[in-house]
Amino acid sequence: MTNNKEYKEILDVKLEHGAVINSGKFDFIDYGYNYRLPELQAVMGLKQLQKLDEIISIRQIIKESYIKNLAGLGFAEQKTDRNVFHNMQSIVFKVPDNIKRDDLVKHLKENDIEATIGTYCLSDCTYYRKKYNNIQPVAKMLYDITITLPCYSGVDVELVLEKIRMYSSNEV
Repeated sequence: MTNNKEYKEILDVKLEHGAVINSGKFDFIDYGYNYRLPELQAVMGLKQLQKLDEIISIRQIIKESYIKNLAGLGFAEQKTDRNVFHNMQSIVFKVPDNIKRDDLVKHLKENDIEATIGTYCLSDCTYYRKKYNNIQPVAKMLYDITITLPCYSGVDVELVLEKIRMYSSNEV
């Protein structure tokens, strides 16, 4: 949806798989996409939208629980402006210096808890290294020391915290 005529023309082409109709025939003038939802997915999406405020509220409670409980262990949450309110499915923390992030991720996975790298350093990926050869130091540092923890409805926050405390106490 847009009220910008130029964007509409571009998006119309993208929505038609990169095609326009010239002389009654499809003419592919650009790359495009097929982001149309089947009816069943659209109905499911509408139902989810009706529950969106509740879903966001639950995830905010989970986020605050992580922040409150992990701060004492030296974890620092990803900062966002206080006016930002979003529907997170995960939350990113900087791990304390005494914890090896990759080992913590492995420990959590061994305990059936999904965790992963907090943020990727795109400038250190093969494509960008070849194209620009300019690894950004802050992005690389964050790649090395951040972890993503689950923040969706139904996650057992107490279990996640327990497993992190268990790992943390063995690392100190």
